[in-house]
Amino acid sequence: MIKLVVSPDNRLCFDLNQKLVGESFFIANERAAVIKFLETMQSNEKFQINLNLADDIAKKYLAQILSTISLGKKAGDLILGKEKINDYLKKNSDLNSVYIIQATDSSEREKFTNSGKLKVYTIFDSTILSKACGRDNTKYALITNKIAELFKKNYNKYNCYIKV
Repeated sequence: MIKLVVSPDNRLCFDLNQKLVGESFFIANERAAVIKFLETMQSNEKFQINLNLADDIAKKYLAQILSTISLGKKAGDLILGKEKINDYLKKNSDLNSVYIIQATDSSEREKFTNSGKLKVYTIFDSTILSKACGRDNTKYALITNKIAELFKKNYNKYNCYIKV
């Protein structure tokens, strides 16, 4: 569910962390549902409606995912580079809370693929992934431990939202 809250100046805004107070609406975590809701609310002169709110929600979800990747770097739960990731995978058999994030512009020949235990996410290009990781030209990152679970949770919220 997505929480939308009416701010003191009667603007409808997205409450990502569900901490804002005020008149609120809960709707399905689907882009189509948000668009339909905004179109319905547009006729109500009580509220100031931002018709770009549906796009803004997707951007905030992506920003949350990038923030999680950055947090993983700070926590030491992020391994960068294809060779280091391969070394980690050879040494560790428990891959339940391990996820690989690869850039959309990484080499087709060198891309990781989803397997039984290994989950691979391809969301961002190398420029955006590099900024989140704090290192230039990052095409592959492996995220582990509790940060990996937070990444998966945030990715699933985003993925549910954008699905048609």
